[in-house]
Amino acid sequence: MSHPPPKVNIMKQHNRIPAAAAAAVAGLRRLVGDGASRDQMGRAAETLRRIEAQVSSLKCDLAGWLQQTDGGAGTGEVLRDQLGMTNHGAKHLSNVSRRLEEMPNTRAKMES
Repeated sequence: MSHPPPKVNIMKQHNRIPAAAAAAVAGLRRLVGDGASRDQMGRAAETLRRIEAQVSSLKCDLAGWLQQTDGGAGTGEVLRDQLGMTNHGAKHLSNVSRRLEEMPNTRAKMES
């Protein structure tokens, strides 16, 4: 598993992330707006699939980093409160994160 970037870098990037995400979503909304062709909708669907894969990978990394940081104390709480996950979902994500550490090829494929 990759290690989290230094906290300073995360804080510098934090303010740019919402704007970039909003711009990406707005672009996809324009792509599938009224009069969109089937090809445009297909490209939007493929883009959404890729975004979802990246988000899933990042959620696994977050769960892993939280477990490494404090031995897992509070991991479920962060996943539930900040990501809106259920208890079951938070436990499942933590388990997946641990298992992915043992499968570097699967992790690499997921990240790409």
